[in-house]
Amino acid sequence: MALALVILLPGPRERAGRIVLEPIVVGRTPRLVGTNAGHWLPTTGMRTWLSDSGFNAVRIWASVGRLRPSIASPVSPIGEEAAFDRARAVVLASPHANPYVDWPAYEASFATVSTGAGSNHYALDFAVADARASGMDVVLNLTPSPSDMDGATDAYPWPSSSSARWAWWLHCFVVAYHLNVDQHLGVRYFEIDNEPEARLAHHPGAEVGYASEVELAADALRRVAALSPGSEVSVLAPVAERPDSPLVSFLLQAVPGAIDAIAYHRYHPDPDLHAAGIPTVRATERGTGTADHPIFVTEWGTSPRKVDPRYDENRLTTALLDARIMRAYALAGVEALLQFKFERTWGDAVGLLAVEDSGEHRIGAPTHAYFAQRMLARAMAGGHEILQTSEPGTPLEVLATRLDPAHVIVTLINSDDIGWRLSVDTTLLARNAEATEWLLDAEHDDTPVGSGVDASRPFAVAIPPMSIVQLDLHDPAGPVSGYSPSAEGSAYTAIPWTSDSHLRSW
Repeated sequence: MALALVILLPGPRERAGRIVLEPIVVGRTPRLVGTNAGHWLPTTGMRTWLSDSGFNAVRIWASVGRLRPSIASPVSPIGEEAAFDRARAVVLASPHANPYVDWPAYEASFATVSTGAGSNHYALDFAVADARASGMDVVLNLTPSPSDMDGATDAYPWPSSSSARWAWWLHCFVVAYHLNVDQHLGVRYFEIDNEPEARLAHHPGAEVGYASEVELAADALRRVAALSPGSEVSVLAPVAERPDSPLVSFLLQAVPGAIDAIAYHRYHPDPDLHAAGIPTVRATERGTGTADHPIFVTEWGTSPRKVDPRYDENRLTTALLDARIMRAYALAGVEALLQFKFERTWGDAVGLLAVEDSGEHRIGAPTHAYFAQRMLARAMAGGHEILQTSEPGTPLEVLATRLDPAHVIVTLINSDDIGWRLSVDTTLLARNAEATEWLLDAEHDDTPVGSGVDASRPFAVAIPPMSIVQLDLHDPAGPVSGYSPSAEGSAYTAIPWTSDSHLRSW
């Protein structure tokens, strides 16, 4: 008899819930959503895949280690600060006609593909130009090479001698001048160094050298912007490995004028710990008496180690985790969110697309995480309004974003092995909306599974176990009734919003 009851009584394989979208703005999505670039050659098809991805930004490296031209000897050695100042003045007065810059050597290095072992294969000129032609913003990383600098030691691995300071300033100036003045590519975001804490460990006081590095780079970049009317640059620092890095507070106090935005990296399989970094940075800013800076997450991933089979991006569980992390950062209020690696190469488990490890590095075979990130990118990239929703209940996670007055995307992430039957009510937003439904699960890679759904009244949506369902809502009659962002008394209400309040509401 007991066995019969077990057979006859249905198990809890589906939950019921209701979600209401309200015309209340509770935040904005990241303005930039993208990835760290991998192999970028004319043969890879990188532009095609990026255009499909929904991303609008890429991070590209222009470090000293990638670009090592043979610099012509200066007229006089840069052995003191006065000589540094004289050389700087000469270069600024005539960037192309001076004895300090070997332009043919630099231009050759910009056009040459780096093919070193373990290095992404691309030429700086081609990668940046291709990204900008695709409408992508570029976050350009500038990192010195301590081994090349006079006077650098393990305890002080920064440009310290006048000659090393000059070489670093000149590198930053020449790279920015070439891309923005000579090539007119409009690169705005420059990130100074990469995880410098690894070189600061066990060397108290060495952070002063990093502050000098940031200040020198900022000066060079702003000088280039001044030589290109109408252009502007944003300096990102410090590129810390964690949001509570002591570098953040140190630089905010030591060289506040040099920093336009704060960048950091985070690797962890817990979305809450990712997003908790944002109020941590905000608390540091309050503690140092400085204004809020835009926050750029320039590397993020699920794995605490960069290669970990448990977080293979081809697994649906990883795809769902990636989506949850992206949502958490959107609610926390970051300015930019750049995933760690676009391509999986040399047999590792990290990356959104597989690449042939051959001379041509052709891209193919997108992972589940690629499709998950594409779903979130098209709903987030561009700094869109996040709308308030009623909460159907954990573990279902919701993100509603308004792309324009007549276009709303609702993303529903179900990382559980139990499905949902959800009633969706968008009647507060639109008069006559229609919905297209997209699905990512074990069998559908971000596939449209229904279109023309009448959303002018509450409608039902099935959320399968372990899936993302995205509802693309359009009002063919035009803007949402009464919605007018520029007019007083508009139909929506913007409420005070801080990342802290959202963290408490999860």
